[in-house]
Amino acid sequence: MMVEKRGLGRGLSALLGEVEETPVDAGAAGGLRDIPIELIHRNEKQPRWVFSEEEIEELAASIREKGVLQPI
Repeated sequence: MMVEKRGLGRGLSALLGEVEETPVDAGAAGGLRDIPIELIHRNEKQPRWVFSEEEIEELAASIREKGVLQPI
């Protein structure tokens, strides 16, 4: 007999309670900052050296749809 898998169905607030949204201070330590692209350098330990145009387009579409899920 197979057991039917079900989602939580009530959202995270059912587990965690109501959470107040606190505005983010972009100037705070660890906050968001704009930096010139010239200051960004490739990590020498990055195993991926070649990125296909198709993969870059898929990534761009994902970022447009969902935003950046993990900081760069």
